[in-house]
Amino acid sequence: MTLALIDIINGILLLIIITISICVAVRLISCYFKKKERVYLYSGITWIALVSPWYAHCTAFIVTLFTGKGISAELYFTLGNILIPIGLIAWTTAFTELFYKKLQKIVLCITIFYAILFYILFFIALSTNPNLIGELQGDIEVQYSRVVIIYYLTLLTTILITGVFFGLRSMKSDNPEIKLRGILIIVAFISYVIGIAVDAIIEHTILTLIFIRLVELSSAIEFYTAFIMPNIIKKHLLNNK
Repeated sequence: MTLALIDIINGILLLIIITISICVAVRLISCYFKKKERVYLYSGITWIALVSPWYAHCTAFIVTLFTGKGISAELYFTLGNILIPIGLIAWTTAFTELFYKKLQKIVLCITIFYAILFYILFFIALSTNPNLIGELQGDIEVQYSRVVIIYYLTLLTTILITGVFFGLRSMKSDNPEIKLRGILIIVAFISYVIGIAVDAIIEHTILTLIFIRLVELSSAIEFYTAFIMPNIIKKHLLNNK
């Protein structure tokens, strides 16, 4: 299959987003080993999982680019969905580590049960009827089923609500740096959700695609800046407040 120009641009942009996002996640995880604060570890794992739906697209893009044929539906669905429940567990752990520590075990038990249920249903569908998960459109695009879309909406809603709550609580601090962190966390999650939502709703053109990917890329940078605030950001933003 010969890839259209828009497919090539989309593939390249997603590769850039994934590369930067993984660098952000690795940087966060490395801070855990330096500072021994588990929030960094969980936040890094969360971000690796949040961009995991694009792993399938990029893998299919690269394979198609070099071989002229995409990957199987089973591999596509696995790459795009396997890490999402892990990310939800990681973010829930980070959230309850900072807030509602007493409820952490209960919340994690519910989240883990939800993840296990997802894996059971996912692999049953994958092995018996992959069309229950979705349908490949060409070699690199996918149309997920309503059940999977509802699952994604539930996940996005959970992450958005907890992320905004996280930010609002941080903004109540008397420490200007923590306040700024709260603002950046809210902006990061809103950017991520807007990017995903617009990506799913509007028709792709080269211009709209570039806009969407820039919004999604900004969410990774904002997330990184919130947790690991570079000195130049501190000096510029905090001194202007």
